[in-house]
Amino acid sequence: MSRPVPGTYLIINKAPSTEGDELTITFNGEGNALTLDNRTGDRSQRWKISNYSDRRTSYVIPESAPSLQVAWG
Repeated sequence: MSRPVPGTYLIINKAPSTEGDELTITFNGEGNALTLDNRTGDRSQRWKISNYSDRRTSYVIPESAPSLQVAWG
């Protein structure tokens, strides 16, 4: 599987909303669940993807909270 080049991205869900709008992963603050919301492009929907020094593993940081990392499984 390929990885994106490190940078800032909007992470858009493959399936659109029932109205056909793009749904984007949104950061709602520390301790709160991520949500899928209509694409606005604001900072809560922008994600920085970086590589660890092993060059095999990436991590995702919400642009609006650069001291945090996101994890999901």
